[in-house]
Amino acid sequence: MSPRPTLNTVLIVDDNTDNLYLLKAILEAAEFSVLTAESVSGARQILISRSQSSTPVDLVLSDISMPVESGFDLVEWMRSPENHLRHTPVLLITAALPEDENRVKGLSLGAVDYIVRPISNQELTLRVRRALEHYKRFRLLRESLETSEDMAMTGRILAAANHEIRNVVNLINITSKQALNAAERGQDMKPGSNGYQSLAALTQMSQLLAQISRDLNSNIHAEGIKTSACSVATIITDVLTICDGKLRAVLLDKPEQQDFFVQADPTRVKQILINFLLNALDAISEKGNPSTGQISIRITEPSSDRLQIRITDNGIGLLTAQIRTKFEPFQTTKAVRGGKGLGLWLCSRLAHAMGGQIMLESQGPGLGATAVLELMRAERPEELLFNLSDYLID
Repeated sequence: MSPRPTLNTVLIVDDNTDNLYLLKAILEAAEFSVLTAESVSGARQILISRSQSSTPVDLVLSDISMPVESGFDLVEWMRSPENHLRHTPVLLITAALPEDENRVKGLSLGAVDYIVRPISNQELTLRVRRALEHYKRFRLLRESLETSEDMAMTGRILAAANHEIRNVVNLINITSKQALNAAERGQDMKPGSNGYQSLAALTQMSQLLAQISRDLNSNIHAEGIKTSACSVATIITDVLTICDGKLRAVLLDKPEQQDFFVQADPTRVKQILINFLLNALDAISEKGNPSTGQISIRITEPSSDRLQIRITDNGIGLLTAQIRTKFEPFQTTKAVRGGKGLGLWLCSRLAHAMGGQIMLESQGPGLGATAVLELMRAERPEELLFNLSDYLID
């Protein structure tokens, strides 16, 4: 025996009980599942309760004129931007054809149509069915669009992660060659030596790759990032160690030794700053004379509770229009190298997930640019502990 088809659920809202139960009888005879409410407040409770169940309300049939709150108030509440009921169709019932102003008001608030009393059984049933058919088509289209958007976002995340992985792998190639050269020359590998620094940088890079792998699973949501008070000086030292092989070709101006602390995920901050530095190196290279390249790193305090890490280069610079679109996916100025325009988009998502933001500044083409990471200030922790889990892949 085939299962019985699920009935569409209609909520009828009317303060007149005679009207309420007459409409209920008509729709139940037409094989609808019917709920009733004698006020707008009662309708809200039913809609909220049913929205969290497996049998939500499919359509609302509401009288306009009711004490305390009207049918217009119900439609306006359902159509509010934060309300997940904003797509549920609403039919308004009136005792007479409303004046143009009221008719426009109901439709502009989001009602599907008016039904004018007296109502014939057949007309009521047909209008309800037609509204539900339109809603079903709309819902299928919306779900299709949402699926397409989810697929597009997944593609962006994968492409951005691939961009980040390529960055780190490139740095690993350079640094591992330095470590091998040091070993082949028989250099001491004790702490402080060049070989030891190369090995330390490789450890940092493996940590970055592990975090990128985690980001692929979490899709970079705020709830997937755990922040703590971390040292800006330590982060910058680690970043410069990781990028040492690339930065030797330019004049680097590092910040003073004064330390600050920010509320952030240190691995994500390193990922963002590495992006900034590699973009700065690309901008210097594309200007045509890498030997005169200069990069400076500065720490500024725009307010008592915010801190900025600013990386400035003397590369090709940016147009104002480019600054406005650089954080959008697939926007790039790296035509020569074929950049995909996903690095800064990913950096922006990471910064926002930590409660911060990134910004770009430039005086124009040929005048260099500044990439800014702004984060929340934090108090110096009582002690800084080594966290082994940071180096482990889930």
